[in-house]
Amino acid sequence: MGMRKVNKSLNRHNPRLSVVDEDILLFLWRHRVATFEVLRTFFYPKDKAEKAYHSLLRLRQGQYLTVEKMEGTTNSIWCLSKRGFLYLKDKKLPEISSKHYRPQSAFHDLYVASAMFGHWKLNPPDNVRLVSEQEMLTTELLFLPKEIREDVEHRPDGLWLFQSNEKKFSVALEIETTVKSAKRYENICMYYASHSFYKNVIWIIEGRSHGLQILECSKKHGDLREGLHLFIDRESYNQKGWDSPFMNNAMQGQTLAMILNSMAGVQHRKKNESRLCVDSASPAHSLKNSNADPFFNFKLNLVRFSTLRDSKSA
Repeated sequence: MGMRKVNKSLNRHNPRLSVVDEDILLFLWRHRVATFEVLRTFFYPKDKAEKAYHSLLRLRQGQYLTVEKMEGTTNSIWCLSKRGFLYLKDKKLPEISSKHYRPQSAFHDLYVASAMFGHWKLNPPDNVRLVSEQEMLTTELLFLPKEIREDVEHRPDGLWLFQSNEKKFSVALEIETTVKSAKRYENICMYYASHSFYKNVIWIIEGRSHGLQILECSKKHGDLREGLHLFIDRESYNQKGWDSPFMNNAMQGQTLAMILNSMAGVQHRKKNESRLCVDSASPAHSLKNSNADPFFNFKLNLVRFSTLRDSKSA
């Protein structure tokens, strides 16, 4: 999903960056995009919306962040700018193999981050690490097995990395909001079948027939590891998020939250929340406000905050 820059004339400033500022830059490098509501909820949880916006405005005026429109919508999203990336590269990031930091698809990136964080938000259990596609593509992650680091045939959309005693294993995330070719799914499934490091692959897909297609593709190159691929219908995820049940009959109604919490060794508590409320016919153009999921909450009008700021300084 392409984006266009918001055409506003902002004078460049040189703010002193705080620890929170650096955390925001790192977050946007890892996950590429965020709504204002994500940044407010995650990094300014005790502040009112207007105060949080003015804190972010410092970084925008300093050209560390940029605000852009999602194509075909009036929705604004926040991204890392070139100056922000160069600051991280010089000060915070390990050696990286790519200078890429721009979003490839804003809608897809928001969907992936929503599914990765879920109920945990910025506080996953101590024995769980969330790894983004951006990290896997651009850095050498020494905490991953060597064969995973060196295999460039495929990169998941995200990873939940679990530490159980001395053993490490992961659950991979694949967001498929459109149906792809059988050949592509055969290659992806062959990749996962060849690496026992992946305990499960969570697919958010376009319905039962889509899941059956992927399962058929997984059988092209040998026996399928029992229970490897787990499927969630996208419409179900839109409404229930982590409380969505898997479509696999063998899972008997278990949800994404149940299995992730179980693997992490934490008690599961169901959250009854409405979620994304998106139109399946045209998801990228029909995103609606949702109080439950900050990744798809566009209800706050940034223009209003700018107007308030200008009127106070007049």
